[in-house]
Amino acid sequence: MSMMTAVIETPVLEPLPNWPVAEIPPFSWLRLWKGSSDEEVGLFMYGLCMYGNHEEVDGNPTVTEILQEVVERECLILPGGLLVQQDHSIIHPGCCSGLEDWRDWYGVPEGQFPWLGHDPWPWVEIVDGVVRVWANQDSLVHVNMDIEQFMLELESVSQDLQHFLKRCADWIARSDERQVNGLLEKIAQDFSIDL
Repeated sequence: MSMMTAVIETPVLEPLPNWPVAEIPPFSWLRLWKGSSDEEVGLFMYGLCMYGNHEEVDGNPTVTEILQEVVERECLILPGGLLVQQDHSIIHPGCCSGLEDWRDWYGVPEGQFPWLGHDPWPWVEIVDGVVRVWANQDSLVHVNMDIEQFMLELESVSQDLQHFLKRCADWIARSDERQVNGLLEKIAQDFSIDL
């Protein structure tokens, strides 16, 4: 059975965040879905705060100050994307692939293949009506899905991300209720998640 999931690469926890986060080793994959724990949502939020932030942090900012800074950014990006697996074959997003581009996968049935990163160099092709996702240019590891199954998996990813967004709303409300709408809209817009 094939499965696609939205994932982000877990960040290095330096400096330590001002809230509880899941203790997952850096550079691992964190699934984004309705089953995400509060600590996993906290780790996602920490990634948002730290990734691409080159500003010097003065002192010990409050959670409110940190979340407001995220809302004010031009755009949010996170390393990750879609993880594809079938039995024992697992295809991870490559380096420099971003969760923000996950909807590019919808172009696959029309022959518009997404860039999936490098090192490794995962890639996608269609062979005789079957979507084939390769782990690397030099690998024999791949996952096959017929186009109908592929589209069902993409819809499942979309639903997972919508549920995850609700988990984010709960987390934000507990941290700073004033930030809920602005930050939620920012996450939805920049990561192409339907509200």
